[in-house]
Amino acid sequence: MTPVPPRPPTPSLAEFLDLVERRIGVPSLDRLQDVIRLFAMRIPPEARLELVELVPEATTATDPEIPRPAMAELPPVLSEVYELYEQAERLAGRLEEGRYFSHVGWDEDRREERSFGDESWAKEMDELFGRVGTSYLAGNVELAARVYGRLLGTFRHKDRVGVFCGPEVPERMITTDVNDAKRRYLRALMELTPPFERPQRLLSELEAMRGVGDRELGLRDLLTIDGDAPMEGLEAFLPAWIGALKAMARDARGFRREARRLLREAVDLSAGVDGIGRLAREEGDDHPEAYHEWVGALVRLGRVNEAVRAAREGVGRIKDAAYRARLADRLASLAVATDDTSLAVEATRAAWRASPNEIRLLRLAAAAERADVLRSVLTLEAGTVLRPDWPHSDALACRVLLLAGRHEEALTRFQRADALGWGRPDHAGSVVLPFVLLAATGHAIPPRGSALESLWSELDTPNRAYFDRRLLMDQLADMDSEEPTERQDASAALDNGRPYSDLLQESIENAPIPDAYRRRMLEVARQRVEEVVREILTGQHRRGHAVAAKLVVAVGEALALSASVDEGRTFVRAMRREYTRFATFKDELDHIRTASAILPDLGPRPDRPPLFVIK
Repeated sequence: MTPVPPRPPTPSLAEFLDLVERRIGVPSLDRLQDVIRLFAMRIPPEARLELVELVPEATTATDPEIPRPAMAELPPVLSEVYELYEQAERLAGRLEEGRYFSHVGWDEDRREERSFGDESWAKEMDELFGRVGTSYLAGNVELAARVYGRLLGTFRHKDRVGVFCGPEVPERMITTDVNDAKRRYLRALMELTPPFERPQRLLSELEAMRGVGDRELGLRDLLTIDGDAPMEGLEAFLPAWIGALKAMARDARGFRREARRLLREAVDLSAGVDGIGRLAREEGDDHPEAYHEWVGALVRLGRVNEAVRAAREGVGRIKDAAYRARLADRLASLAVATDDTSLAVEATRAAWRASPNEIRLLRLAAAAERADVLRSVLTLEAGTVLRPDWPHSDALACRVLLLAGRHEEALTRFQRADALGWGRPDHAGSVVLPFVLLAATGHAIPPRGSALESLWSELDTPNRAYFDRRLLMDQLADMDSEEPTERQDASAALDNGRPYSDLLQESIENAPIPDAYRRRMLEVARQRVEEVVREILTGQHRRGHAVAAKLVVAVGEALALSASVDEGRTFVRAMRREYTRFATFKDELDHIRTASAILPDLGPRPDRPPLFVIK
């Protein structure tokens, strides 16, 4: 029987659109895509390649190659096996030509847009995957490589409109585990490829298929799967594989980060944790993950003192601020777990300075308290945030300044803050106003149910979304220790330290504010709130009406507590009367004030004319 011929070097419709989009550098011009798609449907497949060649080249590492690396021809096979390959080729071709796709429309059940069309492709693909899986387990790796490769290759176009259809992402439309299919495909390729060609072939396929499936595969996944015998020639393969990955990791192309992950895995397979250490020292300046990998491996092996030294070395070398901060986070946890309070302060300060956020400030405070150096640490960091080149938010700077007792600098930032930025966590007012109002009242804690309490509680809800906890999970309790529970509790102390509001209250108690200065601060707060309310309401920022109402009531409460109830009531009444035409603001103001136990009823509605009874 005639061997299965290789695919002709002509692009499918999906490949054609992918090439044109990448080479002209406009990734989301839907209308242009529609025009090109319509044009491509009207010309023969051979002509599509000619059109692509006319487009100026601006290729990237993820461009599909035409033709892709050729595979050896299959030997003569049984007719039913040959039919399996032909069916896979036809299904993939129909998908890439858009034969199953109809249109993009609104799905009432899912309340979102999606692609509609003939969803029978999913059932067909599952059947083919099932059959090729049987062939693979029976030892027919030649056929498996071709069929798996052809079917999986269609998923490289899953983000392109006009290829797949269905209510779910394409890989969830089928019951086959795409990750397992991809793993089998790569293993089959490794067995078919001559040893000296394996590194480049595997690297090329991993790059081409990196968007297929939702799991990052590596060499370990290919060594022993489905009961296969261990791969032969691994010792000879690893040096060449490491060399190829190092070359790719130095390249600035889009696959660089993935190549570094594969490189760390390969070095670990070849030389273990000590090999990872050598890699970190050779390339750690620009390959920060190597230090993280090294530290984590040392911790898991119980070599804690070595992990501490490796982490300190990495913090001193890594250029990328985010990776340096995360390694410092790990070092701080190691320091606390080993009862090294000085190192914990050093590490939390390094993390805070590399990539400041509210969480790292609290971790620094917790470490400093354990070392009994909180006041000196806060004084030092306050000087740092006052530098002109400190490139972070005023809100974060004010958090430090207030804890350090630098009230005047915080008040200055509060006065110059944007009037329309209230409600943002990076706005100075979100930190300074609660402090000013509470400090002006002389109360230790805000009264329950008050607008003051609401503003104060928001100080303890920092944005945690970008704080990467995955890099802190080194199972510190499993270290070489006779008291793992105690050490686990010690490590958790950094994450479970006192909330910011407690630290701020203590700061107020430690540095009492003179009465004259408290009155000045309250007057500044009153003026700023009046400016903010005016900007929000006259600027028609309707979503800010609730914020404006809360600020007005909070100032009224502070006036009532620090001066007199009449003064607080007069302020709120005056603001309500001045902006009586803004119904939403008035309703919010009435609602918040009614819930306050500080301000009594305002009396007759000030926006209504008095009633006169004529007898």
